[in-house]
Amino acid sequence: MFITIKTMDIVTLGSLCVDIVLSVPVLPQASDEGERPAFFEQLVVAQPPPDQKFWEAGGNCNLVIAASRLGLRVSSVGHLGDDTFGHFLLGVLQSERINVVQIEEDSEETNRGASYGSTLLCWVFVDPHQNHEFFSNTGFSEGPVLGRMTNLPKQAVAEIQQSKILFCDGYVFDEISPDLVVSALNRAIDAGTTIFFDPGPAGKDLATGTPAQKNALDMLLRLTDVLLLTSDEAESLTGIKNAVAAGYELIKKGGR
Repeated sequence: MFITIKTMDIVTLGSLCVDIVLSVPVLPQASDEGERPAFFEQLVVAQPPPDQKFWEAGGNCNLVIAASRLGLRVSSVGHLGDDTFGHFLLGVLQSERINVVQIEEDSEETNRGASYGSTLLCWVFVDPHQNHEFFSNTGFSEGPVLGRMTNLPKQAVAEIQQSKILFCDGYVFDEISPDLVVSALNRAIDAGTTIFFDPGPAGKDLATGTPAQKNALDMLLRLTDVLLLTSDEAESLTGIKNAVAAGYELIKKGGR
């Protein structure tokens, strides 16, 4: 291990997205999984982009904005497309004094689903009864958006190693490959950076996913300094219903 000079307090990896809240007459039912792509296509792709009054900075943007407003030195490493949504999000982050290190594949052909561009988007559909459903433009694609990227850019690695804390969540696997997640984790640990990990709802899918996903999740659960989970998420990762007991089980698996 080598300890680098820490010029940042917090750096986040991935999950830079725009949230768009739209009202719809009817939500797709959970049992209608096969209808979701058609529902998405009809309400989102086939229409012009909604007015910016419905847009919000989402994902890890909430964390870095709050941290910056508290006076911390903050940076975000992630993917922003060269599109209207990406320009909007970059403007929001820069206005909050947040350093942004963008990562992108060499090829213009990224492995993304239908969208207005390459920026990660999350639609929140709300029906007249205020029930809601979340859709992401990564939800109908195979593999991460930047699945062919084999190495993190040098600037991204430097940003991670020069930060006191690296924060990532389970949705980073929608953006980069499990191998790159593991690489970022190892680079951070080598530099003495503290790891915060929030598996979120994605943790359950990762635990039953590909061998690479399961290996990366296992490493994160073992090597993370601070895990952030709800009781339901802890149960899904341990099979233990009692939240306190599940927490102790995760602590026992920790290797740091």
